[in-house]
Amino acid sequence: GVVELGDNSVTIRIVVQCNEGDRAQLERDLNREIKLLFDKYDIGIPFPQVVINEPTERRKATAAEKRSADKFNEQQKEASEDVFEEDPRKENEK
Repeated sequence: GVVELGDNSVTIRIVVQCNEGDRAQLERDLNREIKLLFDKYDIGIPFPQVVINEPTERRKATAAEKRSADKFNEQQKEASEDVFEEDPRKENEK
């Protein structure tokens, strides 16, 4: 029967009496039947997954990309100047 409901699993315990020599085959047969039932009822079996991030190939920026980045940086500097003018610590430096 069901002995545990985990975060991402259901633990089922089955107790069977058999001859020791039949144990391995009985386990295989039982696992096969359980797997066939899971397939029949579209029950997925969770498994650990590993995500591998491969580094992308880097290329040098074009002249247009560099100009665009420089323009963006200048705009950000200008926008942040207004923020610092309201900073009382800046008043003490003047």
